[in-house]
Amino acid sequence: MSACAAAIFTVYLSGYVRTRTAANRFAEEVAKHRVAGMARRRVRSVQEGLRWTRSQPAPPGSPDAQSPPAQPKEAWRDGTYTGWGFSPHGNIEATVRIAGGRIESAVISQCRTRYSCGVIDPLPPQVALRQSADVDFVSGATQSADAFYEAVFTALNKAKRGG
Repeated sequence: MSACAAAIFTVYLSGYVRTRTAANRFAEEVAKHRVAGMARRRVRSVQEGLRWTRSQPAPPGSPDAQSPPAQPKEAWRDGTYTGWGFSPHGNIEATVRIAGGRIESAVISQCRTRYSCGVIDPLPPQVALRQSADVDFVSGATQSADAFYEAVFTALNKAKRGG
């Protein structure tokens, strides 16, 4: 009986170690991809994220405070598209609506993380404002912000013309 339990534990442990390592490598690649495209973006704190409401204008000094909505970086087909982003703390689904070839809106349609997605609530409006998946980093919620970025990126890839 104890030999069976030891065998089951060994199989479980080896599977856990193998998938954990792969998941960590994947999270590292997503983070590197974001950092490469976001070198000049402002980092927001968890406290600012908790105080943020969608009706607030962008804080003074943030990249969004001085600039009008950006021109789309890609040509997208009109429609509603979803994508998933993954993190060690859980997964996030984003839904992006395209109208007239522009991002009209993005929302967190499912939050399956162990933490509240309220701290990354400032990110969805940034998608429409910037016309891309590039959103700010959120200190203290980096992996959730990365998962949201990945979810939007995946949804926008589905919306690419000819793709």
